[in-house]
Amino acid sequence: MEAWHPNIPIAAKRLRPLNATVLGGTADAIPVSEATFDLVLNRHGALNAAEIARVLTPGGRLLTQQVGTRNDSELNIALGAPVPDPEAWTLAAAVDRLRRCGFRVLDAREEMIDYVFHDIEVPR
Repeated sequence: MEAWHPNIPIAAKRLRPLNATVLGGTADAIPVSEATFDLVLNRHGALNAAEIARVLTPGGRLLTQQVGTRNDSELNIALGAPVPDPEAWTLAAAVDRLRRCGFRVLDAREEMIDYVFHDIEVPR
């Protein structure tokens, strides 16, 4: 499932050789029936724990990599961009939300990695 509409045809084309179907949807409305998937992978996407719990089969698993609201806050400040509440989306918040929806969290880690930008192009 892909939430960003422009990615849908690109993902569909790339996954067609694997006989995979790409559906459009959102984190709040995954367009499948209950208990459809044994595994849900989520990388940097919005995480609606209740909706994921709905589409997982009993004993199914979720593997996710999230980016919290503290990510790149220095860059936002340097660019004058709005800085979100640093505590709005943290590892603790994600784990709490998952547990409240019935998930058993087997592993949870947090990393704050330094970024280095070697080149920045200014649009003309």
